[in-house]
Amino acid sequence: MAPLAAQSEAAPVTAWEFDAGLFASAEHPNITASSIFVNVGGGTLFGGTGNPVPSLLTEGWDTGGNVADPAKYFAFSITVDVGYVLTLTNLSFDEQALANGPPAWQVSTVADNFTTSVLGGATTIGAFGNHSVDLTGEPGLSGITSPFEIRIYGFGDLGGDNSGDWYIDNIILEGDIIPLVPEPSSLALAAVGFIALAAGRWRRRKG
Repeated sequence: MAPLAAQSEAAPVTAWEFDAGLFASAEHPNITASSIFVNVGGGTLFGGTGNPVPSLLTEGWDTGGNVADPAKYFAFSITVDVGYVLTLTNLSFDEQALANGPPAWQVSTVADNFTTSVLGGATTIGAFGNHSVDLTGEPGLSGITSPFEIRIYGFGDLGGDNSGDWYIDNIILEGDIIPLVPEPSSLALAAVGFIALAAGRWRRRKG
């Protein structure tokens, strides 16, 4: 896995390129990323297509309507090291749906327990297209210090037979990760404690 350089400005923090598996192909040194989890028909590396090959082939997309099925998605999570805080700024990915695949997608996060869509759009039928989701200013996507999950849903299968195929490639998550700075009140308490400790030692020496 290739490490990404540490930064204090928004830049890629994790990437999944599917060159050799479902695990992250690159990650920030203060981020631990999960493998891609596919909660629909199946998720396998497919060498026949990609941007470039291989890509992640996901199958079984169909909701029978124009609303995402909450049980059909693929997902990943990231964990920030203790002492650091993350603000997410952008998510991009390449995708291609077959003719019987899902014509629409949407992104949701654990920030609101996956109840709303951060953004969505139309899939690209028959060729790989790129989508970029601006996460700047989205509620719950700043000040992240605990494990954080993102899900991408496909829905509205044109085939209507639960066999829709959808290829995914080059997922890149961007953000700003910085050291967690103690609150001023905490610093003040620490300073008071240090002064009291020093004074106590001074008195003992004088005694």
